[in-house]
Amino acid sequence: MAEKLSHIEQYKMLREEIMQHMRETYRTEFWGAAALAGVYSFLFTNKAPAHDLVWLIPPFALLICGVRTCALFGRMRLIARYLRGLEKEVFVDEREPIGWERYLSKHGGAGIVVISICIWTAVLVAALTVSIYFWCHGYG
Repeated sequence: MAEKLSHIEQYKMLREEIMQHMRETYRTEFWGAAALAGVYSFLFTNKAPAHDLVWLIPPFALLICGVRTCALFGRMRLIARYLRGLEKEVFVDEREPIGWERYLSKHGGAGIVVISICIWTAVLVAALTVSIYFWCHGYG
C-alpha cells in the first residue's frame, strides 16, 4: 500500500519539479542559441550556395526549441496552479494565504512568460529573415 504524501511533501516535490523545468528551459535556450550560432558560422565561412535547404536549419532548430520551451512553461503553469491550491489548504488559518506561487501570480509571473515568448518570436523571425534572404540570394 502506497503512503499518502502530505501537503508539505507534495509542495516540496512539485516546487523541485518546477525548478527542474526552469533548468531545462535555460538549457533549451542555450542550445538553441548554440545551434543558431554554429550553423550560421558554418554557412557563412563555407559560403553555402543559394537555394540550399541547409539555410533553413537555424529557424527550424529555433522553432523546435521554442515549442519545447512553451511545453515546459505550460507544465510549470499547471503545477503552479496546483501549488496555489495547496497553499490555500496548508495556510487555511490565515486570512490571506501566503506562498511563493500566490505571490508570483500577483506580482508579475505572467510577465516572465510574455517576455520570453516575445524574445523567442523576435529571434525566430530574425533567423527566418536571414535564412530566407541568403537562401534566395546566396552568400559570397
